Amino acid sequence: MFIKPKPEHNPEAHFGQIIDVVIVRGEFKTYIRINLKSLDNGILTNLMIPVPELFEQNIRLGSKFDAAEVLSAWDYENYRRYFANRRMEAWLQRLVFNVPSIARNAGRDPQKLDIIPYPINLEQWVKNLHTMLQGVKVIFRMKNGELWDITDKDDFNPVMLEGYRLMWAEKPKPEATPGGKDAINV
Repeated sequence: MFIKPKPEHNPEAHFGQIIDVVIVRGEFKTYIRINLKSLDNGILTNLMIPVPELFEQNIRLGSKFDAAEVLSAWDYENYRRYFANRRMEAWLQRLVFNVPSIARNAGRDPQKLDIIPYPINLEQWVKNLHTMLQGVKVIFRMKNGELWDITDKDDFNPVMLEGYRLMWAEKPKPEATPGGKDAINV
């Protein structure tokens, strides 16, 4: 039997916007899902962040949570990839927690927003993320139809986008509408 390979998509770069941040609870795993929409062609994508169970159980510890001490090797690697690491390159560090971060560069100041200072559960913690990120404009890159990276909308680096289809350059031109400024009245 011949198995048809998945078609390769050209990597794409989109101007987009973060729509919302929500919790997704599965049977065995909980995720934080950050939903994005392309402002170029309307496609939707998301970033799924696995939440380590021990992180959720100890969320009230805040910055005193010691991931290296309590998480399994697999959860610790995911924690370092998505939540925090010493190089300050984890997804949530770049999006929210670093100074500067994508949210802070967009003018989101936790001191001026309705942020719960010491969240006691994952719902409050994700509400804070949602408050910081909803509506923030970004550039996101996709490879093979999957989200690859999210960067600040003002961090336009031609080298970073080399080899990507720039979707904002391919926007269709709006058509003239009847009775619009391009209409000829007879």
